[in-house]
Amino acid sequence: MKKELISIIIPIYNIEKYLKRCVNSLLNQTYKNIEIILVNDGSTDNSPLICKEYEKNYKDKIVYLNKKNSGVSEARNYGLQKAKGKFVTFIDADDYVKEGFIEKLYEQIKDDKTVLVISNAVNFDDEQEYEQTIQKKEQIKINKEQCIKELFLEKNFFSVCWGKLYKTEQAKKIKFDKTMKIAEDLKYVMNYLENCKENDNIIIIPDKLYYYYLRQGSAIRSGFDERWIDEINLCSKYIEKSAGTSYYKYAIRRYIRINVTCAVKFNLDKEKYKYIRKNLLKYKKEYLSFNEVSIKEKIKFLIILTMYPIIKHKRGV
Repeated sequence: MKKELISIIIPIYNIEKYLKRCVNSLLNQTYKNIEIILVNDGSTDNSPLICKEYEKNYKDKIVYLNKKNSGVSEARNYGLQKAKGKFVTFIDADDYVKEGFIEKLYEQIKDDKTVLVISNAVNFDDEQEYEQTIQKKEQIKINKEQCIKELFLEKNFFSVCWGKLYKTEQAKKIKFDKTMKIAEDLKYVMNYLENCKENDNIIIIPDKLYYYYLRQGSAIRSGFDERWIDEINLCSKYIEKSAGTSYYKYAIRRYIRINVTCAVKFNLDKEKYKYIRKNLLKYKKEYLSFNEVSIKEKIKFLIILTMYPIIKHKRGV
């Protein structure tokens, strides 16, 4: 019996250096019934030529779409609109996947009760590989409520759209927010989960199948700017939205964590530090009272509130 078609959406913008590595990793998948949707988002390098060559040589596998530049979210939305598979996944054009990526995800989601499968991943750059994104060693099955908590905690998986397999019918009901520079993934996955039924299954597998490339221009490698404020504001809205629910304390923890992360990773000037400190103070009492927060995390939180200027050696902070 022929297996269901799976759509793979790749937004592309000036990525000629890495594009072939990404597409070739998909053409080498053990699961063969796939459509690879290459969405060129107004590239000015040789990316369109590479896409056209793939389309010419792999007409049964490659779908090439061309559009004016409007950002990664709009590119993903356009790809979703055209996707014909029963299931869909997203891959960034500078990343790549192992040959069993699609097959292992499909084996879990083909059960009608399962609506999302999440794989493990490895971060890497041009010099080395880094920590895996998921610490669990075994496969776990959770429901909608548990998965939303996990989404806020980010201990068993990151709140990104890639490395996951979705049901296309449900995925098409949601749009990526084109106004956001980062955290559009978090918003998309959250919206997807909110549209799930309470008894739907979400499966997290420990297999390291996705390789995420840390480019110099990526948000995590850049300084503190409006992109991070987008994510902070989104997390703040989730706190308001989850008030009175079982998600509330997890939403607060996510909000605190993103602010702490910005303080740790970036050299903040006086005004930016005041902004972060003000955010942390909002939920100081609640955060320090949570049993789920480790002593180590609480100490880091308090250090940033009181000693950040000393530790960072910032003049005038």
